[in-house]
Amino acid sequence: MTTISANITTWNDLAVEFYLDLFEYFDLQEILMTFWNISQRMNNIITNSHLHLSLDLSLMTEDKEFKQICSIIENNICPSQLISIQSPYAYHHFKTKFNFHKFNCLRSLTIWEVDSNEIDFILSQLSKLEYLSVLIYSCNTENTEFSHFFVRVLQMFTLRKLRLLTTYSDDPLNLTLPLTTRIQSSNIEYLTIETRFDLQLLKLFPKLRYLNISMDASSIDDANVEIITLFDLTTLILHLLYDGTFNDLRLKLLKLAPNIRTLNINGKMLLNDLNIHQLSSIMSDISESDFDKLTDAVVNHSSIRSLDLHK
Repeated sequence: MTTISANITTWNDLAVEFYLDLFEYFDLQEILMTFWNISQRMNNIITNSHLHLSLDLSLMTEDKEFKQICSIIENNICPSQLISIQSPYAYHHFKTKFNFHKFNCLRSLTIWEVDSNEIDFILSQLSKLEYLSVLIYSCNTENTEFSHFFVRVLQMFTLRKLRLLTTYSDDPLNLTLPLTTRIQSSNIEYLTIETRFDLQLLKLFPKLRYLNISMDASSIDDANVEIITLFDLTTLILHLLYDGTFNDLRLKLLKLAPNIRTLNINGKMLLNDLNIHQLSSIMSDISESDFDKLTDAVVNHSSIRSLDLHK
C-alpha cells in the first residue's frame, strides 16, 4: 500500500535544472539569504558553474549583511558565475573585498563615484561587458584621463549600452582624443549621456538605436556642427540646457534621425524660446517628412505636455 508521504514532492526532490532556471530570476543576495545552507545539495546548486548570477549591492542595507554576503561569495562562488554587478554607492566598500579582474565574465556593470583612471583600468579587464552605467567624479571631461576612458569605451566591441554621468554635468563633453589612438566607431546601440553633449561626437556612434542626451540649446544653431544621419535611431530624448534659439531644431532632427519613432524634448527654456506655433511647425514638418514611423512625440512644457501627430 502506497503511503501519502511517498506521493509528496519535497523541495529537495526538484531537478537541478529547475533551480538553475529559477535562480537566474533572483539577485545573488536574495538567493544566499534565502537558500544558502538549507542543505549541501542546495549549496552545490548555487555554486554550479552553469548558474549565471547577478549581484545588486544596493539591496544590502546593513554592513553586517554586506560582510556576510561578501564572505560567502569570496569563499564559495566561482567568479565566472557573476555576469552582473550593480554597486551604485557601494563600490568603494566592495573593492576592499574583491578585484574586478576576477569577474572577467561580467556582462553588466554599474559603478558610481569612481574616477576616470580607475574605471579605465577596470574596463581593461572586462572583455565581455555589454552594459555599463558609470558616474565619474573628480574629473573634468576635457582632461586627458577622461579622454582615455572614453577611448576605452569606444574600443569595447561587446559594449551595447552605455549610461555616463559625471559630477561636472555643467561642463560640455568636449574630448581631446589621443592623437596616437586610432579611433574606430563604437558598437554601442543605447546611449545615455547625462552631461552636456557635443553633437559632433555622434559620428563615433553610428549604430545608435536609442539616444538620451543633455545639450546646450545654442549648439543646435551652430552651423559648424556636422550632423551625421543615424538610420537605426528610433528613440531620441533631448534635455535642452540654458538659453538658445531653435531655428535649426527642425532641420537637425530631420537629418539626425529620419526613422525616429519616439521623440521627447524637455527643458525650462522652452517656455520662453519656443512657442506653440514653432512647435506646430516642427511637428508638422516631422510628420510630413520621412518621419512616417513616428508614433510618439512629447515636449515637456508647463502648458504643453504632448502633441498628437495624427490629428
